[in-house]
Amino acid sequence: MADVHRAAAAAGRDGSAIDIAPQFAVSIGRTHDEAVRRFRTSQLFKHLESLKKSTLREQTGGFDQRNLIAAPARSPSASGPYARVGVTTLSGMLFVANSVSEMQEAIELFGQDVLPNFR
Repeated sequence: MADVHRAAAAAGRDGSAIDIAPQFAVSIGRTHDEAVRRFRTSQLFKHLESLKKSTLREQTGGFDQRNLIAAPARSPSASGPYARVGVTTLSGMLFVANSVSEMQEAIELFGQDVLPNFR
């Protein structure tokens, strides 16, 4: 965030007026272990793994720390680090699923059990 604010100031802009909305993966399961399994068996995980030595080479921490991978009960606390570093909008969410039924369940869990915590 400090880099964003410095760059904004150098360009004559107010850094605090910039909406910070990162793109990240969302893997929701009925349990944390299920959410992790879904993420690690997804095509998105395989794609991110393929980028570790190029596009993502400067990122620190694991994918679990940079994405929302959790059971619904843990999701609000899992998103806390984003708010603490200045993220203003949770957007660009890439839901992971390995089947249509998993995607439907993930969307339902997110809508019923996670989203109400952010309103």
